[in-house]
Amino acid sequence: GQLVTGTCHIDLDPKWLAGVTVDEQHPLRVSVTFTSENDGGYHVKKGMTGFDVIGPAGSSATFDWEVKARQKGYEDLFLNAPSSIAK
Repeated sequence: GQLVTGTCHIDLDPKWLAGVTVDEQHPLRVSVTFTSENDGGYHVKKGMTGFDVIGPAGSSATFDWEVKARQKGYEDLFLNAPSSIAK
């Protein structure tokens, strides 16, 4: 992505969204890594179908992003690691 005058909106692919659950209990998890110089002070505003990256006014910094969400039907499944591994 790239900020244009300090903001960038990313819409997520509807096909990907169809396979995940995004709601108040299961929000998106968004990670942003800037790939060009930036003035700091940015933040991410998450929505139900995408997100906004907001930085200093006038910024045109570029960034990579990654989004995670819970798979539909498995929202509350947590895998427990075994306390010991059988040999």
